[in-house]
Amino acid sequence: MAAFGQTVFDTYEEEANTSLASFEQELAQSAVYAGNEKAAKLHNAEVLLAQVKDVLDQMAIEVRTVPRKERAPYEQRKAAVQTAYDDAQRKLKKTREDANKAKLLGAGAGAAGGKESASRTGERTDDAA
Repeated sequence: MAAFGQTVFDTYEEEANTSLASFEQELAQSAVYAGNEKAAKLHNAEVLLAQVKDVLDQMAIEVRTVPRKERAPYEQRKAAVQTAYDDAQRKLKKTREDANKAKLLGAGAGAAGGKESASRTGERTDDAA
């Protein structure tokens, strides 16, 4: 039974790591996009994190099926995935906050940029006169 549990645990660990790698790709790609495309990338990243959370829950169940004397390495591996998950959650939160700030500042910057252009146009008129 423990051998089966180990195989299942290994599969869960691999699935979690694959989802975390895909999360990193989605998050990196979100930096390139704006608007709906950025929102879609961030949503995809969020979905991937939800998958990792589900896998972590399954890993916890599998660890409990391993005899106590053999659990330590599995608990450490699960803890490593948990740490990566926690880091990914922080990254997603910060990216969302930054995107919201940029959206708010972008609207303000657009208005300020318009004033700056008018000012520059005025300067050119003064220079031309």
